[in-house]
Amino acid sequence: MTHQYIAFHAAERPDAAAIVVDGRVIDYRRFHRDIARTAAALRELGLSRGSSVAVDCKNLYFHWLLLLACELMGVATASIKPEDAGERQPALAHFDLILSERCHASEPPPRAQYTIARDWIERILASEEAPEPVEAARHDGDRIRLGHTSGTTGAVKTVVYTRRVFDRLIEKWIWRCGLSQDCRYLLALPFTVEGAYHHATACIRAGGTIVIESALADIAASLARHDITQFTLFPIQLEQILERLPAGYVKPRGLAISTLGAAVSPALREDAIARLASRLYETYGCNEIGFISSTGTDDEAARGMLCPGVRVEIVDERDWPLGIGETGRIRVKTDTMVDGYLGDAAATERMFRDGWFYPGDLGTLLSPRRLAVVGRQDELLNLGGIKVPPAQIEAAIAAHAPVADVGVCEIANGQGAKEIWIAVSGGGSRDELLLQQIGESLRSIPLGTFRIAKLASIPRTATGKIRRDALREALAAALCRADSL
Repeated sequence: MTHQYIAFHAAERPDAAAIVVDGRVIDYRRFHRDIARTAAALRELGLSRGSSVAVDCKNLYFHWLLLLACELMGVATASIKPEDAGERQPALAHFDLILSERCHASEPPPRAQYTIARDWIERILASEEAPEPVEAARHDGDRIRLGHTSGTTGAVKTVVYTRRVFDRLIEKWIWRCGLSQDCRYLLALPFTVEGAYHHATACIRAGGTIVIESALADIAASLARHDITQFTLFPIQLEQILERLPAGYVKPRGLAISTLGAAVSPALREDAIARLASRLYETYGCNEIGFISSTGTDDEAARGMLCPGVRVEIVDERDWPLGIGETGRIRVKTDTMVDGYLGDAAATERMFRDGWFYPGDLGTLLSPRRLAVVGRQDELLNLGGIKVPPAQIEAAIAAHAPVADVGVCEIANGQGAKEIWIAVSGGGSRDELLLQQIGESLRSIPLGTFRIAKLASIPRTATGKIRRDALREALAAALCRADSL
């Protein structure tokens, strides 16, 4: 389907820039031909409709050609990278072929591997033959994309995007971000992040331009150099970009930023809008179901609005629906929900029940179409019978105490009783003053007794979420060194 949009733009606007790779412009005419050349090469490897391929290729332009050629052929794809190979080894067995610049081992082993060599890429792209692409028969249930997710189960799982679900996801990106031929999208995340692949695909279907820089060291400079209008990143990356903005940096005109993976704090949103972006789209969702809610405005009353095609209920531990304003477990139905996890019936049964998906988050419906997410179900702190999400404590401290970062968890003491620990990093206050400021910030929370420790940093995932297990380990080590306040 994507190639049909590219073919349209190639016919209507053949000289328009489709991809800019390290300053080299690839127009839609060339992009269309390169997809055809790549599809012909893949057919020589024996790939046909219904096959599945895992792609590991550092050359992002050719990586995308492989994905688009496979979509044209009716072949399902997944993007992988070397550092993911260890944790994703079991998932590699699902694929008929691994296309990679290196050897990937898995147990059970993959069915076949083909090494992506530089001369193979050059031979394909230099080929004089560019036959008109022949699209495989299309059905809504065809497998188009295989994504990997671990956020809701703790272990890597594989989800399957059918053609119907994939196309609907792309349509929602176009709708939500207002994509058009004027869009210039900076590829700041790898295609292993499904949201980045979906956003880039949506932009190219809309006829925009994708900018790829092999060594993307200074995103702020790239934004100005290429007149970027859109890009996707994790909140932790946004924070790092803002920290590194040079003095006198001129805010780009009309820049829209979409964030994935974690919540954006009010302070970070305010700073980003003031110094970098004209619009900041904060989305809540996951690979299993796509968008759930989105925030694209500074109006507090409009935060967390449910997206079209989404139904959310807040339920108690017996799965009984709760009323407006009550806090409980979130369950969701969307028109982009996958059927379950590939090859994992137990996880599917646990997370997908009676037509609902249970993401493992706690939330409150503030109105029938407005959702507030308050934390993870498995991270709740038990404060004398009152359940409090650690994020609530962390937000209170971050807003009122001079710390760079903060993380909260429970740790069992020598007698087996759980104690609340607050880890902080950064900040120049004296210990006595810091203790006082933290205490004052928690006046409205019935926290009771707690302990504080200083850490060099708070362990977080690539998306910015706190790694609670790693935080407990760091706190235990700090306790042995008597680093607690």
